[in-house]
Amino acid sequence: MPTLSFLFLALFMVHEFEEIIFVNYWLEKHQSYPIKYDLWVSQYPAHRSVTRSALACMVGEEFGLAVLVLLGAILFNNTEVVIGLFLANMLHLVVHLVGAWRIGKWSPGSATALITLIPSVGVVGAVFLSNRLNIAAAGLAALTFLVLLLGNIILLKRNTPRIENFIAAYVRRFF
Repeated sequence: MPTLSFLFLALFMVHEFEEIIFVNYWLEKHQSYPIKYDLWVSQYPAHRSVTRSALACMVGEEFGLAVLVLLGAILFNNTEVVIGLFLANMLHLVVHLVGAWRIGKWSPGSATALITLIPSVGVVGAVFLSNRLNIAAAGLAALTFLVLLLGNIILLKRNTPRIENFIAAYVRRFF
């Protein structure tokens, strides 16, 4: 269980680091490009001006939540919760790949979506084949995590200006 949890966090963060590092450069380069297919950008125009530090803060919050969920899964020896996170994240990765295909070019997160999706499928497949998995429970966990993740992303996006202000105030006070 701890190995699966660590593997999930490692794959999750590889993907998130690509987004943090490249999203601002990609948005600057494609300012005039019609990115109507990208749900993140088209539904939340404020994202065009989000700073790398605010995005890193948002990813850090998601990472913290994932650590807490995985810690609970380890303590209660619940493989279905870990696989549920894998499944929810795999859908997120597929959305990145579909988005890149629809706009006809790579975007932040799409390269590592492909790279991290492959071992994720392998992990889920191996656990499934080991007959140690309650498929219904894993599916319910995945659905729950998808709903919570979407709600969390919407909440973070709506509070991006507050996050930016918090970071700016913190920097002014402590640096």
